[in-house]
This record gives sequence, structure tokens and C-alpha cells, in this order.
Amino acid sequence: MRADGKRYIQYPSRSTTIKLWNLSDLHLGNRGCAKDLLQEKIREIRDDPCSFWVGGGDYADYISYTDRRFDPACISDDLAIADLGQLGLALTTRVRDMFKPIAHKGLGLLFGNHEVKYMREHNQQNLHAWLCTELSLPNLGYSALFDLVFIRKHDQAEISLCAKPEYGSPYQMTSVRVFVHHGASAAQSHGGRINRLAKFMTDWIADIYMIGHTHDAKGLKIEPLGGNDECSKVVAFPRIGTITGGFLRAYDQSEYPGYGEVRAYTPTPLGAACVEIKPDTREMFARI
Repeated sequence: MRADGKRYIQYPSRSTTIKLWNLSDLHLGNRGCAKDLLQEKIREIRDDPCSFWVGGGDYADYISYTDRRFDPACISDDLAIADLGQLGLALTTRVRDMFKPIAHKGLGLLFGNHEVKYMREHNQQNLHAWLCTELSLPNLGYSALFDLVFIRKHDQAEISLCAKPEYGSPYQMTSVRVFVHHGASAAQSHGGRINRLAKFMTDWIADIYMIGHTHDAKGLKIEPLGGNDECSKVVAFPRIGTITGGFLRAYDQSEYPGYGEVRAYTPTPLGAACVEIKPDTREMFARI
């Protein structure tokens, strides 16, 4: 668990809406990876000045030939036999190249259970750190808290990550706290997954929660009550949570079934979740 400081985003207008995406559970290297959809989402983030992103882990399948889950029929066509001798580097290099066009808009990278298992069993504990270094992005571990600080600069037209403002800055600033976790649930029912998300949202104090792992896409908003700064009025403290989706087809149209089909996993939507934030009003909306 990491408390990973602050990121600063400058924006010019009261009407600006910032989008925070979570790219999780890509499973590159698996035949069922919806790579075209993933590339489309990356282009959308690259071309939208209001979009920023976090990596949610399980970027590649990381299932080697020594793993009991290994199935040669599930390997994507772009992996050669020689790649199986250096699977970690071969897949992580593909992840790096996939993320390069949007690295300058990234807020950090988690790793997931697929990375954990591969790195531990193959003595490559620095594999995720290598990816973060290659992309110049913070290493968020398996879970992290960080603040997004929004700075409204009337004299700046650009929306971008920026340096910490100097003390006494004249610009208007507001912030939200973000909790990210790769996820930890084997629930197959919709209610079970929502309950797990709700537990994250009550166990950790934040404004935005992004949880992966189940490949599902769901949203939840809760509004615990408390007092204002003077404790003279009861006010709501909105929290918004997302289960962040994924890019692995559980049921690929192929003669060879993947492990999702064999285990009869619940079909899940493909794609990535987004939280939209209006900095001036602190309104937040989930898009899944």
C-alpha cells in the first residue's frame, strides 16, 4: 500500500471537465485480448486534452509454459516460440510500447495478480519497476492513494500535468483523493462484485475509487454525512467508485476455449471505466 503524494493538473475554465481513465486487465499475449479496442481507447486518451489515466495491472497474461494454466492454443499470434524463454521481458516490452503514446498523461502504474505470480515464480521482482522506469511513471504497487490537485489558470489555455505551484500562488486550487487497487474478488454475481466495491469504499477514505481484477464494469456512489468545516451544518461527502473493466474476451469465437470459458466465468463488458470530474464544483460522474 502506497501513499503516493500529489499530481497537479492545470486547466483554464470553470466549464472544464477532467476525465480519469483506468486501463486495467489488458491481458496482452492472450488470443482473447481485444487489442483493437484497447488501441482505440489509447488513441482517445492521447487525443483528448482533458483525459488522464492510471494503469490498473494485469497488463499481460504472464502465463509461462511451466504454469499449470498454460494453454498453447490461447497464445496470441504475435508471440514466437523463442519468446517463451523470456516471456516476462517479451510481454512487458509490448506493454511499454502500447502505453508509450500516452505516457505523458499517466499518473502511475499498479501491478496485478498476474504480474505478482510471474515475478515471484521467476525471480523477476523488478519487472514492473522496469516498466515504470521505461515510461517515466510512478510505481503505485498493488494499491495506492494519491491526490489530484486542480489549478485553474485563467491565463493558460492548455490542460496538462504541471509542477507544484509556488507558495502563495494566486491561482484557484481544489483537490480530490483517489484510491486505486488492482482488486481482490472471486465473486461471479453482480451483487457480490458491488458488495466488494462497497467494502473498499468504506475501508478507505477517498473521493474516487478504481478497482479492477474482475473484468467487470460497474459504478457505485455513496454519500456519507458529516459536518462542514465549522460543524454548523450537516453536509454530504460524495464518494464514487468504479469496477474498471478489462480487455480480455472470456468467450472468444474460436475452436479453442480460453480459461474464462472453461471455468464458465460470467461474461463481462470490454473497455475501461472513466470518472469525470468538474474541478470548480467537485462534481464527479462515473462512465463505465
